[in-house]
Amino acid sequence: MYVQALNDSLSKGDSVTNTFHFPKPFQNIPKAMLNIQSYHTNINIPQSFKLSIQNITLNTITVKIESLDTLIYELKIGILAVDYPFVEVFTNTLAPKQTVIHKVDYKIQSYVTFFTSFQASGCVFLEFNLDSSQEDDYSIKVQASKFNCLSSLDYNLLVIYYNITNFPDMKYYYYQFTTFSNKIGSDIQVKTNLKSPDTGFYGIKDMCIGSTLGFGIFFNPSNQSQPIQNGSYSFYTDKKRYLIYYANSQVLDLLKLECPPEQYLYKENCIKSAYNGIYCKNNPNVCFDCDSKCLECQNSAKNCLKCVTSLYFYQNKCYEEPLLGTYCKSFTECEQCDRNCQTCIQNSTNCTSCQEQQYFYNNTCSIQKPIGVYCEQNQNYFSCFACTNTLCKECQINDQQKCISCPLGQFLYKEKMGTSRDKTGNNTILIEFCFQMNPLYSMTITEKISQGREKVKLGIIK
Repeated sequence: MYVQALNDSLSKGDSVTNTFHFPKPFQNIPKAMLNIQSYHTNINIPQSFKLSIQNITLNTITVKIESLDTLIYELKIGILAVDYPFVEVFTNTLAPKQTVIHKVDYKIQSYVTFFTSFQASGCVFLEFNLDSSQEDDYSIKVQASKFNCLSSLDYNLLVIYYNITNFPDMKYYYYQFTTFSNKIGSDIQVKTNLKSPDTGFYGIKDMCIGSTLGFGIFFNPSNQSQPIQNGSYSFYTDKKRYLIYYANSQVLDLLKLECPPEQYLYKENCIKSAYNGIYCKNNPNVCFDCDSKCLECQNSAKNCLKCVTSLYFYQNKCYEEPLLGTYCKSFTECEQCDRNCQTCIQNSTNCTSCQEQQYFYNNTCSIQKPIGVYCEQNQNYFSCFACTNTLCKECQINDQQKCISCPLGQFLYKEKMGTSRDKTGNNTILIEFCFQMNPLYSMTITEKISQGREKVKLGIIK
């Protein structure tokens, strides 16, 4: 973080443009946000000024300060520049009681909002509250309230996206912003987890200040070169000269998370080993959440070892219903059906339906049509049923006594016989059956019987 104070007074209508050099060049063009850390102006004229970023390079940032209607004695600004690619900075203006929803395309890891400038009329006390909240994984709500003297408030919103794929080290860092409701007095200690002074971005969030001579609020560390002392920021102001009814400060921390040896980092905490719902990796030691369907997982979130209650486990995944082509003896024990079965039950070969163009008969699926059956199309496979005439290889669908073909080595006998006459003419019956021909026998039709059926008699050939 970089802090710059305006040393010379800026008269009404004046503007100044300053270029600040970063301590070391960035690898990519950074994105930056601004905030206000000290504000000291004349009270006798309207309070209006504008703060904006004009240009950013790898080495510098150029900021413009415009005194629209205000005599500014001192304005200390903070600059936060980040070249991490998964960051977005929004700049906007709020009117009294206005709410703005900022939607983003990626899951939000953290965010922070600071005011940068405002436009106000002349008054004896100045007040505003700037609030932001995360509505869901992809949106931030920003609103302003308690406007006194102000007509509009400018702000920056910095959003940090969660992207562990393209930034593998993200899991070892934690961003947080903390609001401190302490009234800034002569000396306020603000506790923080920061270990380095250049990893925190601090400034004014809300304030209500007043005076009969001038406005003055100074949000400064006691030691600017080393703002963190024993894990705390130390801030002060001069309450003898200025009225501060309240002033809330805000700090955005960037923390690198580390755990003792033999322990694992999990959601900013250190744990000894994995437990239900998480999995851990070594070198470095870090743990992650399993998929919501997994009770236990290993190596990755979706590589399940057990499922949550009422889900079916099959090949390291969890399903709400048994997967097509599997059978389940219990929720925890599902196996694959035989390759010919589309569905099965109880065991792999006990089919309940077949793959495309196969024949289903007696809970078995086969490519070849079974012997002694007739078959009907059923969706994309054939359902087969036993012929009534057990001598048939296959029989007619509408008359299972009549054979269409015979088993290998047998012959199909067909003959039409006239049986009776009616008004329409001859009525004939088709005789179709299978028999095995023996060279020693000849077949002769010897007699007619009722309903046109015939009795076949075999005779020995002399």
